Amino acid sequence: METTFSPEKPTLPIPPKLLVQVAEKIRLKHYSTRTEQSYVHWIKRYILFHDKRHPKEMGKRSASTYLTNRNHIQFQHTLYSFFQILLSTAQKSATCCNNVNTARFVAITPA
Repeated sequence: METTFSPEKPTLPIPPKLLVQVAEKIRLKHYSTRTEQSYVHWIKRYILFHDKRHPKEMGKRSASTYLTNRNHIQFQHTLYSFFQILLSTAQKSATCCNNVNTARFVAITPA
């Protein structure tokens, strides 16, 4: 009986995914859990905004595009929040005072 030796290709360990690496680095720096969640959230949004491309594939222009678009989205969200507060205030004052005419506001939903 003869045994043959067949060398197997060495398997390299698979590195952890990007968001796991980020979370580990943040924990090593002893940041709060909420900060970790926030960082991971914004990195996810950045990756999703660029059609799930890895940040290594992107450059300064990608970051600039994202930040410009994010500011626009943030403005829409702020405007939406403002109208929601305004609408809520108008409805409360209408229920408190029977003889007050309140304007009707149309809520703007964020895109």
